[in-house]
Amino acid sequence: MSLPELPTVVDNKITVKAITYQNYSTPPKLTTIQYDVPSSTTLIGPDEVLVKNKAVSINPVDIILASFALKVFKGSSDKVMGGDFSGIVAQVGSNITDFKIGDRVVGNCLKIFGVKAAFQDFVIVDAKKDNLLSKVPEGMSFVEAAALPIASGTAFQLITEHRNLKGSNVLIFGAGSSVGSYGIQFAKHYYGAKNVVVTCSPRSSQRSLDYGADKVVDYTKGNSNELKEILQIVKEIGKFDLVLDTVRDTSILNNLSDVLKTRKEGGIYAQVGGLATCNYENPSMFQTIPTLKTLSEMFKSMIGLSKFDVHTASLNSSTNKAWEKAVAQLWSEGKFKIPLASKVFKFETEYTEAIQTVAKSSGGGKVVMEL
Repeated sequence: MSLPELPTVVDNKITVKAITYQNYSTPPKLTTIQYDVPSSTTLIGPDEVLVKNKAVSINPVDIILASFALKVFKGSSDKVMGGDFSGIVAQVGSNITDFKIGDRVVGNCLKIFGVKAAFQDFVIVDAKKDNLLSKVPEGMSFVEAAALPIASGTAFQLITEHRNLKGSNVLIFGAGSSVGSYGIQFAKHYYGAKNVVVTCSPRSSQRSLDYGADKVVDYTKGNSNELKEILQIVKEIGKFDLVLDTVRDTSILNNLSDVLKTRKEGGIYAQVGGLATCNYENPSMFQTIPTLKTLSEMFKSMIGLSKFDVHTASLNSSTNKAWEKAVAQLWSEGKFKIPLASKVFKFETEYTEAIQTVAKSSGGGKVVMEL
């Protein structure tokens, strides 16, 4: 593998290609942005890593953040989209010891209305402040690696909240989502859950079984039928130790006593925040806020008025090392599959189509753009 060439320095600046937006009313565009650099040979700070991107993946949060950039507050300056990336280390800062030039890396550098985000041909990563920077497992492609950070990190963190899943029962709502797909694999193959029950559409049922699910419930038959099937499964295997809700199915909150073990018994209900009806083609701030029912259950759980442990996802760096170990182990054992969309898009010419695919939830897997 050849080492990446560094960007050319002109007047102590480097120029990179990036997918940017200005505010909620401007569509994403491919443009160039400039960064000031310390010198003609040192392009980054002592705690930073310069990565030549090879692939980036799109998450709904990327679209949501762009839609929240109100012109009155955020003006018309270019802001770079994206969090997930993979590529080759092109330069390391003087304080960096964990990475070297030529390393294949994957990371998440999501920025709220910032410029040092993922969707550019070179990304500057702050190794101390950014959410994730890790080496790509041997044999994993850049496209596969780029599909990992936010979705699999969210699934891993939610599942890791339950400290002991070996021999347990796990219920995952929304197994067809990327978070759900990764959740199945972590719960079954890494933490050793005995029974992994999932809800999904018929389109995703076989993939869910291939990833490790033991039983599949078709949610398209309606909430009442979904609940009926879940309650029948509870009669067969017992209540669940963990309910992982990736699609914000609030109907289950009314039936936790019939489905989930109590807090004293070690039961946890973990939900990805927001509304199940979120329209990513035209998102609003209110669609990202958990429902009143969810907030009520969370509040009661926090102050000890609920017999259940209820919380939502909050992706942070606290589980990065454990996540890295889990992914590397499952990948080396051949037990980890990446739920990619049927098409890999070209970064410079197909970014609009790629973003729309995520907005319409029509990708059937993680949408990745290759550089």
